[in-house]
Amino acid sequence: MLALRRSEDNGRTFGPLSWPYLPGLARHQKADGQLLWDDTRRRLWLFFAVFRDHSPNTCIGDGENPQGLMLMHSTDVGRSLSRPLNLSAQIRQQWPSLCVAPAAGNAALDLGAGHLVFMANVVGNDPDAPTGGEILIHATGEAEALNFTVSRSLLRACTSGGQHCDFDEASMAVVPSVPAAGDGGKQSVFVVMRSDPALTHTYATALSTDSGYTFGSVTFRPDL
Repeated sequence: MLALRRSEDNGRTFGPLSWPYLPGLARHQKADGQLLWDDTRRRLWLFFAVFRDHSPNTCIGDGENPQGLMLMHSTDVGRSLSRPLNLSAQIRQQWPSLCVAPAAGNAALDLGAGHLVFMANVVGNDPDAPTGGEILIHATGEAEALNFTVSRSLLRACTSGGQHCDFDEASMAVVPSVPAAGDGGKQSVFVVMRSDPALTHTYATALSTDSGYTFGSVTFRPDL
């Protein structure tokens, strides 16, 4: 379950537990909740995944059986939270074959000027698409009517030593860079992610210089 505690004295003490999301069905699992402070919109975002039975049989679910990547927000620093918005419905409009995967590794970044990026593990049920990997969801626009754009650049399968592998359980960070003239304020985003061939489990890295819309080549890192 997702649990939340608040501190009002810079972390010296914490208040009682609260439960940001309880669908009421014991078979639902909540994965890897991430909190993100949005300095532009002055609100707190909670990003997490909901799935059931450790099997993504459906991409979005229904009213009684929700499933997907969820986004909630708070305008009072976590004292109360909005109803969850199912981002998978937005993803499906741009890539119908994608479903949320029951894996850890959700991440969130504030790139400034109201540009948020959320990353999560997804699976593809299209035979012409990779079977799994990381996807980035860009959120821009007004707080109550965000626009979501899906970046497919990290949704890619790989082979290593003849073994099939997927990317999952990733993390990302903004890295310092010197902005190029006329780049529109783009940021450099560095990603490290687990690849999962049966034998090697090598970590991989990738770098984006356009705020995570596209990434350069994936580099496998045995030292990790």
